[in-house]
Amino acid sequence: MQQLLVWMWWQVAKSCKNREVSKKDPFKTLQVLTKMPKGKHNLTEEQVFSKLFYNEKIKTSFDSECAQQGVESENKKERMEILWKVTSEAWKEASQDEEVYRQVLEEKARRVLMTD
Repeated sequence: MQQLLVWMWWQVAKSCKNREVSKKDPFKTLQVLTKMPKGKHNLTEEQVFSKLFYNEKIKTSFDSECAQQGVESENKKERMEILWKVTSEAWKEASQDEEVYRQVLEEKARRVLMTD
């Protein structure tokens, strides 16, 4: 709650400088902030592809790349870097297929509509 109040104070302070005090309603802003789910953002096409096709197209490449580089499961930073690289490469290949690309775009649009 304290974090919201500090944020609102800074928003009002900004608007005072711009002489827009009458245009902003800090309580309306508070209502909007409390309704929004925290941590939600629009995923990129690559991230949606990963969510849809991880088991089919990414997991085996990721596991073999980790084994090849000798990365252990405790080293999360290196594993994430490998996962991003493998996912990016898999997306570049898969995005050439129109069916996969269409599925990714549909899922991305569905996710955007769910958050609105």
